[in-house]
Amino acid sequence: MLTWDNISWYLDYYHVQCPDIVKTQIKHETGNLTSRICKEDKNLFGMNYPAKRKTTAIGKDIHKAIYPDWQRSIEDYKIFQNKYYKGGDYFLFLINQGYAEDKNYIKKLRSYEQNR
Repeated sequence: MLTWDNISWYLDYYHVQCPDIVKTQIKHETGNLTSRICKEDKNLFGMNYPAKRKTTAIGKDIHKAIYPDWQRSIEDYKIFQNKYYKGGDYFLFLINQGYAEDKNYIKKLRSYEQNR
């Protein structure tokens, strides 16, 4: 069942770095777990289907990854971190990765963080 407690458990299970920021990403990307891409594609991060790295995605919806379950979405996010994140400021990492198309993405994430 997709709950925040279960998300937290899987973030810990996969040793996802910066879990508080990552949970903020999930909240933002899924409209607090209500978006179509979350419900139908089991994609908690709005992740694109990767062209050059290992993935747990089973297909794509236009260019967004589709997962068999939301747990594989978290596992795939950890694969993404393992490949690209080398430590340091996580917000800067997301910017440098071009993670989001929205130029205000980091500002929005920081706003969520401040309102927790």
